[in-house]
Amino acid sequence: MRIFRILKEISNWIFLVRQTRRYGKTDSWTKQKYPLRINWVGTIYTVVNLPPEVYNSEAMYEKAFIVEELKPLNSYLASLNLAEIIHLKVEKVDEVNTEAYLVKYVPRFEELTWGWIIKWSSIISFLWFIQIKFDYISKIVSLYNWIAGIISQYTV
Repeated sequence: MRIFRILKEISNWIFLVRQTRRYGKTDSWTKQKYPLRINWVGTIYTVVNLPPEVYNSEAMYEKAFIVEELKPLNSYLASLNLAEIIHLKVEKVDEVNTEAYLVKYVPRFEELTWGWIIKWSSIISFLWFIQIKFDYISKIVSLYNWIAGIISQYTV
């Protein structure tokens, strides 16, 4: 069932956050060639600066350089058992006179999507609204029946 896969993804994300908190302050984490940083969501990121001989060449060499530079980071993250629950995103930094790439290791969510969250949030909100509305209606009806019962006692 999809709910079990979603719960598995949430537990993987919790594991990722725990591992990054545990190892985020260690020397092996901070003494990498490119120091790793963590944001509050659990995304691990760093910046890879390109040397002039690489960024003056073709774009293909830039990608190959980044892949070679990330091998030690990838093996380190695999040693922390994070390789299967994160995926890599590489984005070029858009600033003048900067030849750098932002490398992000993002938690992997395949089943838990924004569409799923919005759909179930709206269903639960609608059911909650209906329950409140009918609960108030049932209280009004029961109050009406109580008043009608009292009035019928004295009018008979």
